[in-house]
Amino acid sequence: MTERPLTISVITPCLNAGQYLEKSLRSALEQQGNFRIQSVLRDAGSTDGTPEILARLQQEVAAGTLGGGCLGIDLDWVSEPDKGQSDALNKTLGRTTGDVVVWLNADDWFAPGAFACALGLFSQSSSTDVVLGNCLQMVSDDTPLAGAPQRSFVNAPEKVSPFTGGVEWLLVTPEVFFRRSAIERFRFDLDLDYFMDVDLWHHLILSGYRWEKVEETLAFFRWHDDCKTLRAWRRFLPRLLVENQILFSRYRDSMNTAEAEKGFAKLMLHFVRNWDKAGTLEQNHAAVQEQAAQCTALSPEDRAAFLTRYGAVYEEFTATAGA
Repeated sequence: MTERPLTISVITPCLNAGQYLEKSLRSALEQQGNFRIQSVLRDAGSTDGTPEILARLQQEVAAGTLGGGCLGIDLDWVSEPDKGQSDALNKTLGRTTGDVVVWLNADDWFAPGAFACALGLFSQSSSTDVVLGNCLQMVSDDTPLAGAPQRSFVNAPEKVSPFTGGVEWLLVTPEVFFRRSAIERFRFDLDLDYFMDVDLWHHLILSGYRWEKVEETLAFFRWHDDCKTLRAWRRFLPRLLVENQILFSRYRDSMNTAEAEKGFAKLMLHFVRNWDKAGTLEQNHAAVQEQAAQCTALSPEDRAAFLTRYGAVYEEFTATAGA
């Protein structure tokens, strides 16, 4: 049992998200309960008024007009260039001091009572390392994404991999709260620009940490035209396949390799088909090979295996399409 009040650190990477940032941060700083809140934000040099929003919110915190429902608030932010989202996340992690950490992107937001729910579970059991709630996927402040289910967690690494887990792998960052001690040796990989969250989920599972699932809605994930995830999947970026190979190489020993290989090939075929429909097949085919060749995170053996697997999918598709 934890007797002293806990502190929660909210880490937020940010770039030109001023349209959503204030709602996002207020949803964290206005949480009520017997805990302290540390918000650590890394802005990569926004030009949309983000620094001005942060300065104003910091003034409200100092004046006591923002928050007040918890034991104390610390809004810690820096605005300067970085090397991408993974770099920003590492730099925010390095400034955290809380017992518990949660990752909030600047266009998502927390449900009222989320912190009290999650931290209550950490206080009740010192053996709980990760708390997972539900996250509603939204297209606006008050409109859920049609047909989007609340995600459930399956405590197996193959179920949080894009090439084997189906919809089950789509954990959303603000619904996952974890002890800071669980990530003391973890650093986000700068070679991952899209799947750094999946890397974190694998770390938290394979390290043997105890997860606890609650059915409360703890957060909201916003889909919008400038959403990084949506932009990547709409364009079916070749980079997504390369990053999948990085994860596959890193975690294949913990998976059903045959199932993962089959799922990865299906994912590749999905990309190839969409490139063909969009009239971008040849340029993306070349980009996959070029990006794989330049990826220093892959060993020569893993790079060759990836290109062989991808080449077989591409050749089978083009042969069938031309028949």
